[in-house]
Amino acid sequence: MGSSKISPESTAKSAAEELVKDTLKSPSTANFIDTEVIGKKDELFMVKVTVDAQNSFGAMIRGCFLVVVEVNASKPNRYSYSPDFAVQEVSNPPTDREIIVVKLLNNWNSS
Repeated sequence: MGSSKISPESTAKSAAEELVKDTLKSPSTANFIDTEVIGKKDELFMVKVTVDAQNSFGAMIRGCFLVVVEVNASKPNRYSYSPDFAVQEVSNPPTDREIIVVKLLNNWNSS
């Protein structure tokens, strides 16, 4: 039994859920339905997060978000993100156009 190693993908998924939670009106009511990596380029991960949570009126609603985080392969328990653009609410499922916009906002295509 060796020591468990944290993968960059699991860090990206956990980080995405935390970042989405920070955007919700009632984060304590968050019930994450699905969290999956839908894209990866170098150390950037695009994660789709689907969550049910209460809105400001107390009604449970489902939201879908695209989150871009950068996870350093040599320190997979650490991540960074753009505070302005990392989390974007999108359609469920996200459209190709929404994915392209989120990539552009997060410098996905830069070297």
